Amino acid sequence: MEFRSLAGAAGCAAAFGVAVLVAPGAQADPQFNAAEKQYLGELYLYVHPSVTPPRLVELGHLACAARRDGATSDQAREVVWRNLDAAGVVSSNAEMGTLVHVAVDNLCPEVGYP
Repeated sequence: MEFRSLAGAAGCAAAFGVAVLVAPGAQADPQFNAAEKQYLGELYLYVHPSVTPPRLVELGHLACAARRDGATSDQAREVVWRNLDAAGVVSSNAEMGTLVHVAVDNLCPEVGYP
């Protein structure tokens, strides 16, 4: 399922009980490349994770690395979830699924979706 509009994002967020918030500084941060800025901007349309933008970018690249290594999207979600869990960060399957989906769309579109 692909959400491209704010209305679609709000509906998705409401369905998962997640707050919708746009990251005010993510678009202007020079430490991120264009794809990473797009990833953050889109990710914040769907979820408001409790980690920093640099950590979110790291997690997006982790999801892409898992997908490039042959993991399915569900397996990549599990890799990201375990990484956060090991750091003591509680997250939902919906948030992790969204993170993987948005990462694939913006950071590694060449891997597609199995």
